[in-house]
Parts: sequence; C-alpha cells; structure tokens
Amino acid sequence: MVTMLSRTSCETCISTPDFTDGLSSTLKGFLDSPLIPGEQERAAGLICLRVVDWIEEGEVQRDVELSWGHTTPSMVVAHVTLADPDPAVVISRKDPCAEPSTFLISGALVKLTRES
Repeated sequence: MVTMLSRTSCETCISTPDFTDGLSSTLKGFLDSPLIPGEQERAAGLICLRVVDWIEEGEVQRDVELSWGHTTPSMVVAHVTLADPDPAVVISRKDPCAEPSTFLISGALVKLTRES
C-alpha cells in the first residue's frame, strides 16, 4: 500500500525547525492514514539527518543532528564518523505495554570532529 511516507517525512522535516515535531507529525499521519486497512499492521521507521554548523573559538564546527522515529517495537540505529574510534549503536525500544498505534521519537547529536 502506497502512503508516500518517505516523501512526506522529508518535506515535513525540511519545513519544520524541530525534527521531533516533523517526525511526530509524519508518523501520526501514517498511523491515522485511511490508505491502510484497519487491521493491517502499520510498521514504519524513519531517520532524518541535518548538518549543524556552529562557531567555537572563531572556527566553524560541523555536527550532524540525527533523529529517528518508529512504530515498530524496536529499531536499531548505528553510525560512525572519522572522529569516532568505534561505531555507535542505539537500540530504540517502545514500552512493551504501549499500544500498537503509538510511536517513539528520539535522536542524538553526532560530533564530526574529535575534541582535543
């Protein structure tokens, strides 16, 4: 069943300063979509990335805002940069008692430069 979830997610995140709001809006719309039959499982996971530039001590620093959301019981997010000695892995889990029609939103700031 086509819901254009990826496109909707991208458009919402681009137009929303806060990824949390954008992902929440997108996943709520997905869960409430009339395009998916009522009894069908509504499983989705989304990841959004945004480059964040900032100035520290006169030098431009660059990080990545990494946000994710999912309707599934769990989702694994992993990332690595040249500044990381090891990959970082996050296992995102919804409360086991949560209703199937709920979602979880989370995120992290990924440092692209290693601190001295």
